[in-house]
Amino acid sequence: KIDESAPEIGLVHVQAMVRAYSLYATANAAGARARDGHARKFSILSLWHVAGRSGEIGSLSYKKLDWDEELQCVHVEVAQMKTTKTKRLVFSAGANRHICWFTALGDRLATESREAWYETNEEYHWLFPDLTGTTTPGHRIGEYMKALLPHGVAGSSKKKEFEHYVVESLPENVSAASIRTGAANKLHMHMPEEFACTTTGHHLQSTAHQQYINATTANCMPGAVVLAGFPAFGWGQSGECAKPPSLAALDDEPLVRGLTFDKIIDELYRVS
Repeated sequence: KIDESAPEIGLVHVQAMVRAYSLYATANAAGARARDGHARKFSILSLWHVAGRSGEIGSLSYKKLDWDEELQCVHVEVAQMKTTKTKRLVFSAGANRHICWFTALGDRLATESREAWYETNEEYHWLFPDLTGTTTPGHRIGEYMKALLPHGVAGSSKKKEFEHYVVESLPENVSAASIRTGAANKLHMHMPEEFACTTTGHHLQSTAHQQYINATTANCMPGAVVLAGFPAFGWGQSGECAKPPSLAALDDEPLVRGLTFDKIIDELYRVS
């Protein structure tokens, strides 16, 4: 069994946690709590999107990420902790704002201070600054989840600042491993094993050709679509993930006293 000791959670729980932290951040929009709320939901949601172990996302930097122009998604290949097989992580647009990776990324960038993620060496522009300062990213993500447990439930963190944002449906003793358990089960319900294992990274006995196919972003599409909250493709079929909204029509139009839209966005999201 996969992560047998962890209670399973599903898409509905992940969306509820993202919504809770979004509400928490909105209620504290001007301060550090907003940054904390968006960072927490971004870590939880990203881990769900890749059905992964926390260490797989904990050390990701912006430089490591690639953009697939055809599929309109972010992808990166990482080493796994429990096997020599590498794994392709795919981050795609979601079915709604509480499961959309790009929306969560935008929220985090818009509220994060420049100093929190800036390094003169661009190799260390961390995607998850909150996870890079710990040797146990899984424990930290687990604490984010436990903070939303109702008081009195086994495993709850008893942090008062989140008492108005609890997720009643979360199982007791929930942990980061609960995400991998639930994601793996959801994938196996909706697609053949070879597609599910591409997303989870579990070893599938196969020919050298199949191992090559497993390494492609295209073969991650069935898993990316299901974990983003969309209906699954037909059994055994593949396709393309949802595309994030485009603002290409505004790229070169001056909006405010000669400022183009891309310059405004660079400043808003602290890209430049």
